Amino acid sequence: MNKYILILGDGMSDYYSDDSPSPLMSANKPNIDRLAGSGEMGLVCTVPEGFSPGSDVANLSILGYDPKQHYSGRSSLEALSMGIKLNDGDITYRCNLVTITDGIMKDYSAGGISNKEANELIQYLSDNLDLDGLELHAGISYRHCLVQRKNTPNNNSSLLIPNSSLTLTPPHDITDKDTLPYLPKGHFLALTKQSQKLLVSHPINLARIKKGLNPANSIWIWGQGTKPTLNSFEGKYGIKGAMISPVDLLKGIAIASGMTNIDVNGITACIDTNYKAMSDATLKALKTHDFVYLHIPAPDECGHIGDYNLKKKSIELIDQKVVGYLLNKIDPNCTLIIMPDHATPVSIKTHTRDAVPYLIANNEKRLTNNKGQVKYNEANAKNTGNFIPEGHNFLQKIIQK
Repeated sequence: MNKYILILGDGMSDYYSDDSPSPLMSANKPNIDRLAGSGEMGLVCTVPEGFSPGSDVANLSILGYDPKQHYSGRSSLEALSMGIKLNDGDITYRCNLVTITDGIMKDYSAGGISNKEANELIQYLSDNLDLDGLELHAGISYRHCLVQRKNTPNNNSSLLIPNSSLTLTPPHDITDKDTLPYLPKGHFLALTKQSQKLLVSHPINLARIKKGLNPANSIWIWGQGTKPTLNSFEGKYGIKGAMISPVDLLKGIAIASGMTNIDVNGITACIDTNYKAMSDATLKALKTHDFVYLHIPAPDECGHIGDYNLKKKSIELIDQKVVGYLLNKIDPNCTLIIMPDHATPVSIKTHTRDAVPYLIANNEKRLTNNKGQVKYNEANAKNTGNFIPEGHNFLQKIIQK
């Protein structure tokens, strides 16, 4: 049985020009570039036209689930990972802890707040907000979940229409912008304002400010969804898949698709994550699974804060501490797939729909050669002429059922 590792550098691709190389172009990544010499490169469109370029849409697409058929919203997938049981008709929402300063969205992640601090704040809000039947559940770091049950008494029916006239903006799309035009309406606006009054003087935030850290001084509600239904990954491809990720979204996709979720101590969405732990977990998973999806969010987080050098460094760390490490351990015939889910250009600090560069490599060399381009980056992937217009067909190209 063939083995596969897909290393997903979240948001790894970026804008570039002749005078301004992307972080992927300028990064020192000898291991990835060595693979590019005998593998296949190209571009794949992971976000269909008409969809926002979120990690939910893009990762569903990469795993072979056409968003046009299977997309039910982001927060409902996260809810699965958090152990929240959903029924038909329930609506979920992502609830971020954010930093708003003088009306400006300063930080969509409240300084990457710790799980311990965040859990205490969410419990405090759950006890004191006028939720009016809504449920507030703690997640990981700044990412939490709000649930509206179908049969909740005093239901506000206007909230029960996901993806319709209810406009909810992702906070990472409005970094450094005035929040006023993007504030939600009705009950969600009241909750947002009430959260600000409750959080402004909370001891955790006062302590964070004293340490020079961004306070979690507001909630931000977005990403509505409904109960997801995905076909089995194993049934689709005839192989057993595992997911390694520090975030609820990818864990939720794994649960919905019947993949094995592997929790790894010490891995986070930040650049200082434990790369060795995730790499060792990948090798261990490969003993009992045929396909491992290793999701590394660090490049995306660096893109959202607009830090070119940090994003470049995150790519170099992936090359050195993940790809280089795995190459010394895996069977030569194991297929390695390296790609982002979407672009997160540092210049705009948010996602785009641009096609992303992929690299497929193994020692069998049974894949199309990349026409002599030996550096893995956006431009060289484009120059190969290889293009997959529908991302949900990507894995089928590689995995022979």
